[in-house]
Amino acid sequence: NEPLFATQPKVAVLTSKWTVSSSEIVATCLKGRPNTKFFGEMTGSYTTNNNWEIINNEVIVNISTGVFCDRNGVSYKYNIPVDVEIPFKVIKETEKDNCIIEAKKWLTEK
Repeated sequence: NEPLFATQPKVAVLTSKWTVSSSEIVATCLKGRPNTKFFGEMTGSYTTNNNWEIINNEVIVNISTGVFCDRNGVSYKYNIPVDVEIPFKVIKETEKDNCIIEAKKWLTEK
């Protein structure tokens, strides 16, 4: 149970409005982590836990029962925000993607 690293390595998290639901859970797990930075756009706003109820064996109601919360107790009722906002664009050549370029710059700076 000893840490593998003397210090936390850098982690760049890339998100957009298409980062939703279970991907937002992963983003929430990384939010508040030391040496971690979010790039791109805020997530797609599916940051709630859901449960369902059956009423009179006729109707099923899906109900939000909670919101995501990071390791520091910060809750995200609507979306997961980024540290560096970069509009999402679909680009085949990832070496030209502004979000990836900025994340790589940050990851490699000392």
